[in-house]
Amino acid sequence: MKLLRSRSLFLLIALSLASCNKFPKRGQSLNKGSIISSYDIKDDSSIRFREGISNWVITSKTQFDELFVTPFGKDSLPPIDFNQHTLIGCYITGSCQLRIIREVSIDASQKKYNYSILYKDNGACFAKAIDYNFVLVPKLPADYTVTFKAKEKGL
Repeated sequence: MKLLRSRSLFLLIALSLASCNKFPKRGQSLNKGSIISSYDIKDDSSIRFREGISNWVITSKTQFDELFVTPFGKDSLPPIDFNQHTLIGCYITGSCQLRIIREVSIDASQKKYNYSILYKDNGACFAKAIDYNFVLVPKLPADYTVTFKAKEKGL
């Protein structure tokens, strides 16, 4: 009887943890909505960004070249077809590793892309975590705007 109770308790705990945790695993992210793909920068130490900017809407190769400055050249970054896609990003910081849910919704009636980021900070250490949250989305029409919203979700 005690063994049956232990197994039932273990199963109940396992099911509750699996059903309630909608965040990705530590250090991972999940993309939703109109995001085509993440635009991962493999070695962000080789990239210097312009000061004072925390949200980006990049619609052309010219804008891209102005933003990214790498000592190894632009060839070290994944290519983007700006006729088909727009690159957007939103800088966030935390501790250790971030768990991130990114979502882009397109509101045609308001002529707006809404980029929202919900993240959990797994901050049990003193290391700083940063994420630029660059994603490729369908080409932004010229008369559309992008709104950004980043919110930390408590553990």
